[in-house]
Amino acid sequence: MIKVTELRGTRKAAYIAENVNNLHILEVGPSGSGKSVAGSILEKNAASEGAAVIGISMNQAITPPTGVTNVRVIYVKEQGLPISVLSDIPVHVKDGRSSNELIADAVDAFCTISNLHVRQKKALGEAIKRAMQSDIWRQNEFLAIEKELLSSKGDVEESVCAHFEQVLQSVCIHSDSSFHLDISGQIIIFELSGYSLNIQKQLTCYILARIWQEARAQNRSGNVPWFIHLDEFQELGIRPDSTLYQILREGRKFKLGTILATQTLEYFSRSERALLLQASSKLFFSPEPHEIPRLLADIGQRGNMAMSRRLSLLQRGQCLAVGKYAVDTSVIEHPLVLDFTQR
Repeated sequence: MIKVTELRGTRKAAYIAENVNNLHILEVGPSGSGKSVAGSILEKNAASEGAAVIGISMNQAITPPTGVTNVRVIYVKEQGLPISVLSDIPVHVKDGRSSNELIADAVDAFCTISNLHVRQKKALGEAIKRAMQSDIWRQNEFLAIEKELLSSKGDVEESVCAHFEQVLQSVCIHSDSSFHLDISGQIIIFELSGYSLNIQKQLTCYILARIWQEARAQNRSGNVPWFIHLDEFQELGIRPDSTLYQILREGRKFKLGTILATQTLEYFSRSERALLLQASSKLFFSPEPHEIPRLLADIGQRGNMAMSRRLSLLQRGQCLAVGKYAVDTSVIEHPLVLDFTQR
């Protein structure tokens, strides 16, 4: 079981119960409410139980856990992105797969950044196949792909290049045989700051797609879980055709969970909000007063004045936890007040 933190005013720890429907953790609270610190603690707790944790940080939204040695931060702007266009993650998984299958996966990952029609997908796949043979490929796969698209001088190829121009020109992506994501007990954080917000969003979509492809390729249902940590994830949206939507709906089949943090649920549509509220663990940090009535309705506590007061009195680092938690020998399903500052 993965520890969340302690109950407020006690040393009793709350753990995510073993028989929950999914491994998704939703953090909601305004800036300064303590959810970023809580996210780092959740990363550390998940890794301590053997889980692999992958953080994707836009504009330094994720703070790496302190006091541990099992954290690797990859500053993508300076170091490049070590997730090859053509290799699965980890690299050894690709041995049983054809290059055409890997190219198809790569095209699908690009399509999470921007939709392509059939002819554009074919043109991109052919450009990737040619780029593999170029001298540039080992240094920067994105640049090699852009060069092949532009050298074709066709309208379809130019339209594909226009879809991905910013990310192809700005990001260095390369294969790294020492890198993989199947890292039990480890934390990897991809720090995307230094790029424009649009490029950071595109890279986040690409990385999510590659992780999702790998989780399904490994058929990870019996393995230790992976957690993807996203802070301020409202920047991505949760469209039905997005990778994040698929992970939220089907991640439990492949032991893939999320730690998702946002300032408010008001960013999301009714259907998106309903999907997010299916997370097995929901942590509400110091909501704004006008949000409390709807929040109470969302968690089945409409009109509960005592619960409203508990929410309004939360201090920095404290949250109302809604879900199924193991405390001592009991499983508790009513809301609990947890405190991430009791360390």
